[in-house]
Amino acid sequence: MTATAPLVVGLWLDGTPSRWEPLAAVALGDEGRTRMLLDEQAAADLLVVGEHPTTAAVAPEVLARLQDFTLAHVEDADLVVLGGYRGPDSVKNPYLHGELHGVVRLALHQAGIPAAVVRPAMLFRYAGGSAYDQHKARAAADEAFGAGGCRDAEAWSLWLRAMGLDHLGAPVVGRTGRQRGALREVDWPAAALEGGGR
Repeated sequence: MTATAPLVVGLWLDGTPSRWEPLAAVALGDEGRTRMLLDEQAAADLLVVGEHPTTAAVAPEVLARLQDFTLAHVEDADLVVLGGYRGPDSVKNPYLHGELHGVVRLALHQAGIPAAVVRPAMLFRYAGGSAYDQHKARAAADEAFGAGGCRDAEAWSLWLRAMGLDHLGAPVVGRTGRQRGALREVDWPAAALEGGGR
């Protein structure tokens, strides 16, 4: 009997409304494909919210659509690795970013899907060796995954998936000791620590 690789999904929420890149997911299995996870209407709604003052709230129906659409794509995952919060100075609307993160994390929790949150600095360290240089991380994504032409959100979701697989003992790319040190900075869920999924 052959052991199968765990099913890991990387999710990245980009909080830059001027060029809104909706929730990105890495396809399950060995393909490592990326797929943008919001329909056009949800993306348009979020862009409108992003253009408002930073205190604007996301309409509940948009949050519900995000929750339902996300769960439909990750329901069989053994582990979801979600890109964490950026600093409030790095996004135009930190409240928007926070609402989107909150609804996704709560949906995963309620569905019983193990999830880990990775700070962007640790994603960039794992990918490119420097916690503060996303350009190195992007170049590394192009080299490791052939991600040239992909949106940043897709490249970061590929790295998040790679981190989850590495943590579970099924690495898809070679990393140095310093790069892999980023894995120790993540609060992995107990189910993922056991490598057993759900």
